Amino acid sequence: MRERIFDLVLCLLLTGCAITNRDITPSERQEITVTGTDPIFIGMKLKDEMLKLGYSIREQSGHSIAFEKQITGWTGAMRPEGRYNMQPNSRVTYTLIEQNKTVRVVADLKIITYPDSRFERVADTVQHPDSTSIKEILWQVEHYLENQKKETLKNGR
Repeated sequence: MRERIFDLVLCLLLTGCAITNRDITPSERQEITVTGTDPIFIGMKLKDEMLKLGYSIREQSGHSIAFEKQITGWTGAMRPEGRYNMQPNSRVTYTLIEQNKTVRVVADLKIITYPDSRFERVADTVQHPDSTSIKEILWQVEHYLENQKKETLKNGR
C-alpha cells in the first residue's frame, strides 16, 4: 500500500512539474506543414535526423516511415508500461500527407512493451513531454527545407 501511495505522489509531482508547449493541431499530434517540397526530400531529412538520434527504421511505405529505439536507463524503468519489461521501445511513426503541393507531416509517438511478441502492448504518448522532442525534430526538418527552397530560388535567378 505504501508503495502505491509513493508511486501516486511521485506521478503527481512529476506531472505537476512538466510544463510543455502544446500546439493545437487538427490531429492533436505533433505536426508541420511544408509547401513546395517533394515528400521524398522530407522523408530523407526525417531519416537523417532520426538516425542521428539512434533510432532505426522499422518500416517504410509510400506515405509513412516508422522508427524504433530501445529506451534505456531510468526513464524506461519508471514507466508503468515497463513493469515487467525493463527495456521498452520508443516508436515514432511519421505520416506524410500530400495535397496541392503542400505536405503535412504528422508524428505519432508510442511506447512499446514486449516488442515483436504476441504480448506487445502499445501506450500512446502524444500528450507526454517526450513528444516535444519530436516537435523539435519536425521544426529542424521544416527549417532545413525552407532554407533549401530559399537557396534554390536565390541560385535560380
